[in-house]
Amino acid sequence: MGYSAMQASAPIASATLRGLQDQFAELDTELDQLRGIITSTVTALSNSFAGIEPHTLADDDTGLLLREHFSTGISTLQFEDMASQLIEHVRRRKAVLHELVTRLSVAVEHCNDPLSLRDALSSMHTDAEVLFQSVSHKSVAQTDMDSGDIELF
Repeated sequence: MGYSAMQASAPIASATLRGLQDQFAELDTELDQLRGIITSTVTALSNSFAGIEPHTLADDDTGLLLREHFSTGISTLQFEDMASQLIEHVRRRKAVLHELVTRLSVAVEHCNDPLSLRDALSSMHTDAEVLFQSVSHKSVAQTDMDSGDIELF
């Protein structure tokens, strides 16, 4: 790409990058909303547990049924932990992508010639590989409530 073509495409690239940044902001909003829903649900569940816990000690059918429901509730809390870990993992990945998009935007807007743009992109590519490696580890290796495991610490 010649220098004049690079200059002509810079506004389009900048607009695209701004659009990506807007999408990142929406992603943050949706993750916050999901986190709020999960937190609210877990709080309600915990409060319910506190109310029924004394009744689980009975040795009758009601006590047995309550213990079964209590066990299901604990699985729900484990789900909340997994979901929270996944949300944080997505946030870390999003932060890496946002950083790279920001750096790309700066490079496109401020590089005055193809050589400086190539150097900036080459440097970004090297940094991107390191950043992608830093978020490649998944803390939750589970796809449903019946299998997998959680890395607690």
